[in-house]
Amino acid sequence: TETIVKANVIDGNADIGIYIGSDGVIVEDNQLTDEGPDAGGYDTGIADYGVGNRIAGNVIRGYQLPIDSGATRATLRASVK
Repeated sequence: TETIVKANVIDGNADIGIYIGSDGVIVEDNQLTDEGPDAGGYDTGIADYGVGNRIAGNVIRGYQLPIDSGATRATLRASVK
């Protein structure tokens, strides 16, 4: 069974917009917008801590680190604004 996170609009002040702690997850076509300062030390749009995840077609705005993922762990295609 696949886990798919798709077509969400996430808006506000969050340390992490989407957190992936699993393997083989598809995260696509989401809109993430961070507004305001983050006191927690994290400011990440999509945090990918799994293996073999696919992150594509996401629009990420306002985060200091749009995507936190090792290049060998995920296929990344995102629009960062």
